[in-house]
Amino acid sequence: MASEVLPWLVPLYDRFHSLVEKGELPHSILLSGQAFSGKSILLRRFVSRLLCAEENAPCDRCHQCELLRAGTHPDFKHLVPEDSKQILI
Repeated sequence: MASEVLPWLVPLYDRFHSLVEKGELPHSILLSGQAFSGKSILLRRFVSRLLCAEENAPCDRCHQCELLRAGTHPDFKHLVPEDSKQILI
C-alpha cells in the first residue's frame, strides 16, 4: 500500500495489530490528537489491513481494497467534524 505508517505511530499500529492477532479488538476505536499528526494515515493503513481479503494484507489490489480506496466499502465509515470541532450524535 502506498501510505506507510509514520515512524511515531508505529507503536500504536503494532498495538492495534496485536489486538487483532489476539482476537481482542474492541468494537470501535476513536482516534484523536493534534491536526496533521498522521492519524488519517494510521487509520487508513489499519483499516486496509483489517478489510483486505488477501493473506498478505493490505494488498491494495483485491476488491475489498478497491472499495476502501473508492470510499464505498460497506464496512467502513469515516466520521469527521464538519462546522464545529465536535462530532454530533
